[in-house]
Amino acid sequence: MVSSLKKRFIAFLVDYILIYLVVVVFFLKLRYSIESNLLILMISASFFSLFYFTFFWYRFYGQTPGFSMLRIRLVSQDNRPIKFKKALLRAGLLFPFFCPWGPIVLILLSLIFISIRFAIVCALIS
Repeated sequence: MVSSLKKRFIAFLVDYILIYLVVVVFFLKLRYSIESNLLILMISASFFSLFYFTFFWYRFYGQTPGFSMLRIRLVSQDNRPIKFKKALLRAGLLFPFFCPWGPIVLILLSLIFISIRFAIVCALIS
């Protein structure tokens, strides 16, 4: 069963927030100033995201915490858990979204999603 784009977007948003929370807590434990090291924080989150998604997709049968919360599971075409190489490849494809420009990409995607939905509603009304 294929989950909706909305559910997947929300799941990724939950995971995105968790990744940044982990990295921020790690920074605070090391007593780094977040304001002066914001770029380093974002780059750290980018690389942590590779580990995060690869680990959860491979070890927890295709479910990250965000996926699990919305009952989404990533599986191969034959409905089996994905292998390590495929999990790493998929996480690598997500890497640009977790780079320092990632929040901008997410905001733009959400605005596009909202405007498309608004256009559909307007078309149905008229």
